[in-house]
Amino acid sequence: ENFLGELKGNGLQLSYLPPFPFYLNLELGGWKLDELDAGAFGFRDWLATARFLASFALGERAELQVGGGGALGSGPGSAIQKDELGLVEADLTFKGYPGAYGRFVFQNEFHALIRTSTALASGSYKRFGFYNLISWKPGKRWELAARFDLCQGTADGDEAWGKRVTLAVTRSFTEATFLRLEYALDPDLSTHSLACQLVFGLGPHTHPIK
Repeated sequence: ENFLGELKGNGLQLSYLPPFPFYLNLELGGWKLDELDAGAFGFRDWLATARFLASFALGERAELQVGGGGALGSGPGSAIQKDELGLVEADLTFKGYPGAYGRFVFQNEFHALIRTSTALASGSYKRFGFYNLISWKPGKRWELAARFDLCQGTADGDEAWGKRVTLAVTRSFTEATFLRLEYALDPDLSTHSLACQLVFGLGPHTHPIK
């Protein structure tokens, strides 16, 4: 959210599963975005995306997922300025399945943002961020999760690292309906937030929601 801003628009995404002995999904996308609000940061006008995800079995009850991707588009500057944004990400996820419904997830994701603009005093800058997520699902209905985020600011000259700690409890009712209670702490600003989500899917072919 800090790097991408609020993405709104329409586009096209293509995916391909090569006939390899392991799972590999390749994706390419192109998007026409709505205009940003005044003073907001993020991609503006257009966006191109690419991503891959590979999964390798580690025995019968575990798997390792390796992913990576990127995005390239116009930055938040005005249309008459040269303003380009690039984002690169890499992720590594371990999943273990100790029982019929049990699941353990340890996920790590790294992001690098590069902005080049004639509106910047420095001409360009780089920013970095990452997060760690641990979740545990002991049975069919309940799941506990903890996440730690560390990310630099997006303003020119702002290289400070922002932190956030998030704890979540999820109660699933069906594969496509769950209730989640989430608590977040920003230790630098000493702010606390509490959110409650009810997520559900409709239709005869509703898929499981993560």
